[in-house]
Amino acid sequence: MDRSSPKIISMITITTKAHSGQYRNDGKVPYVQHCLNVAEVLTNVLKQNNETPPKQKLETLQLIGLGHDLFEDTSVGPREISQQFSNEISEGIDSLSNYDGDDNTKNYLKKIKDSSDETKLIKTADLVDNTLSVYYGLHDLGVSWVSSFYLPIAKATDRTLRNSSNDAYPKSYESLLDTHQIWLKMLIQRAEQPREQELFTKK
Repeated sequence: MDRSSPKIISMITITTKAHSGQYRNDGKVPYVQHCLNVAEVLTNVLKQNNETPPKQKLETLQLIGLGHDLFEDTSVGPREISQQFSNEISEGIDSLSNYDGDDNTKNYLKKIKDSSDETKLIKTADLVDNTLSVYYGLHDLGVSWVSSFYLPIAKATDRTLRNSSNDAYPKSYESLLDTHQIWLKMLIQRAEQPREQELFTKK
């Protein structure tokens, strides 16, 4: 990701400010790091699979990846993003937003399944970083939360994405899904081991 690009700089600035005060892993990781990770994962997988689109299109995907949680988790809205960037960026972020909250994913997963190849690719990058973050943050998050809350969502999202095609970025999409499957299996194994549960359950 070209961090010297004015648009990239602008979006990083917006996401950093908007997600200020939000953290992951029991307050240890600033939330904006997740936004940066998603954009980087997306950039790297496209490059590795020789599916990197033209520069302008790539930057559009990166901007949406950086801002994918703005509408869902901050006060930044579609109008602001449309004015500062474009309707395409705003609509891309909107397509990734679950306005019903994590407790209600049924409508959101249907929305993702019916979405564009770009949205599904970014969502898969998001899922990979989410599961990776939870795996390394298990000690802070607690086995109970991971098993009862996160894993059902991750499994359902993974199934939805696997049951969807991606004609625009097939190799990158498959690569991300394979990567997620590896981390998901590792997380399940770690969370379900009795000794691990006793050790990592949050007090």
